[in-house]
Amino acid sequence: MKVGFLKQEFIKGGFLSPEHVCSNTILIEAAIRGHEIYHLHPDKIIFNNNSVACVADVLDLNPDSQAVQVVRTLKTDLTDLDVIFVRMDGFDINYITQMTLLSLISDDVLIINDPFWVKNFYEKLYPFFMTDACFPKTLITHDKEMKIDFIKQNGKAVLKPLYAYGGDGVLLMDASDVNLNALLEVHEKTFDGPSILQEYLPASEDGDKRIFIIDGEPLGAVLRKSNQDFRKNIKRGGSVHFVDLSEQDKEICDFIIPKLQEKNIMICGLDVIGDKVTEINVTSPVGFSLLEDLGNINAKSILWDKVEKKLS
Repeated sequence: MKVGFLKQEFIKGGFLSPEHVCSNTILIEAAIRGHEIYHLHPDKIIFNNNSVACVADVLDLNPDSQAVQVVRTLKTDLTDLDVIFVRMDGFDINYITQMTLLSLISDDVLIINDPFWVKNFYEKLYPFFMTDACFPKTLITHDKEMKIDFIKQNGKAVLKPLYAYGGDGVLLMDASDVNLNALLEVHEKTFDGPSILQEYLPASEDGDKRIFIIDGEPLGAVLRKSNQDFRKNIKRGGSVHFVDLSEQDKEICDFIIPKLQEKNIMICGLDVIGDKVTEINVTSPVGFSLLEDLGNINAKSILWDKVEKKLS
């Protein structure tokens, strides 16, 4: 099987970069199963005469040592591949263009996740196409006065740049803070685009949960906690623990999974605080390797079993 991997550079010093653990596990499993791996360079996607191609490095990956060699570099018609994994960081005009071009061939090659839907349903916006009580009160705007009003109405609120990730620019805003106006000004100057504000959920003090879903199957969840930072992201120093899905979690999954399947979203990470879904991560969800490390659930094998079944 020919496997395309659309991602920024993930090789460092001849080895898989340890910064990309989740993506690495998908690659390693592909190598174990004997698939041919193509590193597709995002800035070298080409549309020409109704075909979509990309400059790619064909890789020889040792799954034990994680050593990587580039066997050859070529321009390949993307419809010659069997499956393409989109594992890119960031969401900007370049990403939108790349997903638009991939959408042109999504009927001819399996693309994970479906590029049309990840382009149109960014994770911080996706929940609001599913009107239901399981999402927190939310405001999306450029307008500073509206942000202040929202914070005052709720007492506390979580402020995020709409198009950042990994906890960048996430702040807990308190209506009683005399620096409220100044903080909003700095935030607006630092991050382009509108901001998203969500009501503060007291349940966040117990941690936030990421539920991992592969092809409609909820595999398990991890609970992220931090005593040092309001943000619970692992890259921000948060600790992580495997947890079983609660009955409430299962109800949330029952509501959301059919909507994911309608849009060919094969890999998803739901961020949940208490009984509220704060984000539906579909662009390049991470953390699946934690299920194996902490919960003895081999997510990468489950993923590849499902991919191979779809293509059989």
